[in-house]
Amino acid sequence: MVLFRDHVEPPKHVLVRVLDKESVLLNLETQRYLGLDETGTGMCQAVTAAPGIDAAFERLQNEFDVDSESLRWHLRELLGRLVDNGRLQIRYADVARAAAFSALERTARGMFLRAAALLPLLAVSLRFGGFRKTQAFLQKFLPLSNGPANSAASGCSELTARMVRAAARRTVRRATCLEESLALWWLLGRQGIASELRVGVRKNGEEFQAHAWVERDGAALNEPEAAHQHYAAFDVALTSLPLKQG
Repeated sequence: MVLFRDHVEPPKHVLVRVLDKESVLLNLETQRYLGLDETGTGMCQAVTAAPGIDAAFERLQNEFDVDSESLRWHLRELLGRLVDNGRLQIRYADVARAAAFSALERTARGMFLRAAALLPLLAVSLRFGGFRKTQAFLQKFLPLSNGPANSAASGCSELTARMVRAAARRTVRRATCLEESLALWWLLGRQGIASELRVGVRKNGEEFQAHAWVERDGAALNEPEAAHQHYAAFDVALTSLPLKQG
């Protein structure tokens, strides 16, 4: 997922050429090119020149006569497509902080390492075993007891979500929203913190798209850009952690 506090730039193996307000992005490794129209070119130039996507977004708001939510959605869609096909790469703000590994507290380092180890395993399990088998296996290792008090659980949830998000961006193959959310749900469950894995859908043209996220007490934990608000959530959570009453 592209977050607006991050920065995007073309990789060294991608050449960019602007031709009469439109542009061509050539990937030297795949020998494939992609053309952008005038609007896409303007957006791409703004975000690659800015220190962060959020700064470019503020500039683009003054240039395009559209409402902010529509602009945010179209910008995220464009950048997501360019990142997915290798025309742009992301310099993650969270990863930059996590790179200073020794500066993290011991609890944060441990959570980051657990998430980094778990995510590739989830990717393999989901691909070959499917969601239900993966869920059933993970459920075996969850405690059925209350975790920390609400005040402490809030801090633990925030830390866990932040470390899972950072680890998800450092995997060789970037983790999907389902893999990231399943990892977050399970790591919270290991701490006895109840949460729900939610899935929503939307229609983009003729295509249906799905998105997964984790909620605790009705609030999304791993959606800093609130992308889940653009999806209609199913009434029933995919999975949740039942806790015994203390």
